[in-house]
Amino acid sequence: AAATQIAGRKNDNELNELSPFRTVFELVRSLIKPSVQRVSSFLKRLRWRTFPTEVKLRLAREDLEWRFERYDANGDGRLNAAELAQVISTITETRERAERVRREAAAVVGGDGTVSFAQFRVIMDTEWRRYGPP
Repeated sequence: AAATQIAGRKNDNELNELSPFRTVFELVRSLIKPSVQRVSSFLKRLRWRTFPTEVKLRLAREDLEWRFERYDANGDGRLNAAELAQVISTITETRERAERVRREAAAVVGGDGTVSFAQFRVIMDTEWRRYGPP
């Protein structure tokens, strides 16, 4: 029964249709997959730490521009409060950092309640230079 649950099969008939080798393979794969994902994530973070700061900033700016365009629903080059909240939540790792960025963005918001990409990039550049890139 445990092998059936781990292999992700709905019923015993599906499991019986598999060869014994395939059953064992599916069982081992399902047990190893979370560990492989953790190791992969660790290696990505380690590789990121080896980049020089200027490279990190360049990559972060490119990512910021992509996210800005992605969340700009009406395509006018400005983010409203809801869109800005979504972008901030995707680019900040901690709640404290998100709050700092929100406060700075609130100070820069235009009369129409929106932030342009240039304004947002200045905010994020300041944040990254003070506290390090993401």
